[in-house]
Amino acid sequence: QWSSLTTLMVIIGPFLGGVLAENGFWRWIFWMNLPIGAVAMAIALLRIPERLEPKQGPVDGLGLCALFIGLFGITYGLLLFPEEGVNPLWGWLGISIGIAALGFLIWIESRVTHPIISLRHFKSREFVLINLQTFLIYAALGISFILLSLNLVQIQGYRQSLAGLAIVPIAVIISLLSSNSGKFSDRFGRRWFLTVGPLLLAFGYLLHSSVGATEGPGQYWSTFFPGIVLMGLGLATLVAPLTTAAMSSVPTEESGMASGFNNAVSRISGLLAIASLGSLALIYFRTDLRSETESLLSPEQAEKLFQASAQFGATQIPSSIPSPLHPILAQAIDTSFLESFRLVLFGCAALCCLGAICGFLCTGEKRAD
Repeated sequence: QWSSLTTLMVIIGPFLGGVLAENGFWRWIFWMNLPIGAVAMAIALLRIPERLEPKQGPVDGLGLCALFIGLFGITYGLLLFPEEGVNPLWGWLGISIGIAALGFLIWIESRVTHPIISLRHFKSREFVLINLQTFLIYAALGISFILLSLNLVQIQGYRQSLAGLAIVPIAVIISLLSSNSGKFSDRFGRRWFLTVGPLLLAFGYLLHSSVGATEGPGQYWSTFFPGIVLMGLGLATLVAPLTTAAMSSVPTEESGMASGFNNAVSRISGLLAIASLGSLALIYFRTDLRSETESLLSPEQAEKLFQASAQFGATQIPSSIPSPLHPILAQAIDTSFLESFRLVLFGCAALCCLGAICGFLCTGEKRAD
């Protein structure tokens, strides 16, 4: 139920954000986290009983710093590549520093008394496969939800609130079916749930990749809705057994650590996917748009359009370009966006298929205490 609820909130969030942004309150998307966080802290302090482990030790501050530098360096480096006028060497430098910091993290964790995550757990095949599957699946989810929202708003002409509402059926399906999938996986074994769930997600991505430019929300039910349903069924099948498998892959007294680590993996994978695949999508979009329009424009006009294309699907055609060309260029912008959208969704489907392989290889056996 916990894993289903967290996934549910991640999906409902874009709808609430769309409503706020559409009505001019986009800043509240950030401010609203303060009261929510305050309520969560109050509940944790007042209602959750304290339990001190006998082996509890000091926080691994050095390991946390190395983890922060590693993730920041890789993410920042990836985000530099699409930037116009930035030397790619800076991007590679950031990635190199990040990788070095993560290598230093492994060295630290092998030597401190109370590490963030005990490296001995990586000797467990089940632990590695479950967290690898989590990384792959949530990487696909992280970038796909962002690009799907941009597609609906910038290309298909949905209002921001409707774009958020378009993915709410996923939340409804999860809330209705996820608890049952957890019960059935406990009864019949988790392997098939960990295999079928990612495959349903992959088919959902492939359906979305086949959708071109539509006439707006009126065609939602015959275009995006079938893929949304498959994604909802895939997540409802997967999320509860996945969290249970993560907690069961280590001794019982360390199941909380395993759950926390698995949750961190899901968040980190989304971050890295948005930075890497998002940058790839933008680079592909700008390159494709330039190749499609350079024969129609003078070198100066082509350069201005290329600079404006950093806005992705919201690219505004420069006023210096003759107005008779605007409809042709607008169609080229939509086409290039949809091509980059398809490219990323093919990648998401591939990630989910790899995740299905990881799930199939899991034995479902609990590690001995």
